Amino acid sequence: MRFSVPTPRQLGLAVLTCCIGIRLAAQQPPQASHIGRGLLLQHVQVFDPTSGRFTDTLDILIRGERIAAVGKLGPPGRGMAHLDAGGKYALPGLWDSHVHFSFLTLGGDTTVTTTLAAFVRHGVTSVRDVGGPLDTIAGLSRRVARGTILGPRIYFAGPLLTRAPILIADQNNLLPGIATVVETPAAVDSMLDRLVARGATMTKAIDHWDPALFRYYLRAARARWLRVVWDAGLPIVNSIPIDTALARGVTSIEHAKACGPACCATTSRANTTRSWRPGGTMPRMRR
Repeated sequence: MRFSVPTPRQLGLAVLTCCIGIRLAAQQPPQASHIGRGLLLQHVQVFDPTSGRFTDTLDILIRGERIAAVGKLGPPGRGMAHLDAGGKYALPGLWDSHVHFSFLTLGGDTTVTTTLAAFVRHGVTSVRDVGGPLDTIAGLSRRVARGTILGPRIYFAGPLLTRAPILIADQNNLLPGIATVVETPAAVDSMLDRLVARGATMTKAIDHWDPALFRYYLRAARARWLRVVWDAGLPIVNSIPIDTALARGVTSIEHAKACGPACCATTSRANTTRSWRPGGTMPRMRR
């Protein structure tokens, strides 16, 4: 997975709100090549993740989509845009590791653009989108990547994969395509190929799965270099113990609602039930 620094537009907006999301690509003394076009942020306190401390005020020179230099760089060159960032600070770009941006589209494009821009203005430059209709979230990711709208980089999983009946039918009715049924190896392969083609970096499975198909799904995802995100669901619908899923290659657990006896293969499940109701109505837990 390739990570790059935010665009100058992202940085300029973020630094004015007291933090800017950047990765320090270089710490080097001034050079003659600093003269020229670019964006110079002056008098910034830079956070050093290694020491855990802020530096004295430094300058940050940005050219294109890269940080060209960090240090005492002197006055801006001819034709160079510059901002006095005195009193502000710079730190590595923040991540939000669990979002569902597709729901923003229910509020219209203004909601989408203002919310995504707010992430950047508050220093969040990258997100993991862990569930949404594929066309919707791939489109948002592409708009950000192309600079059509301001927003954090979106690394996405696409639809939530499960077997029938879909237990989040209410959400699927509200946002069609947020969940998709896959019940055969061919369906798994087809969906994962679609994810790769649209630029997904991960895939997410939820709720009840056939254990044999789940093992196939993990192997198929690994063969395509897709990370696997797993929401095991409530204990009453959990079919793959969380410890088993992790041992077989799941790379992250979301929500962890399936705590207690249904969570681990090594713990008794005597107090749980294995039934559920179709049509999206979540069953009641046994007391």
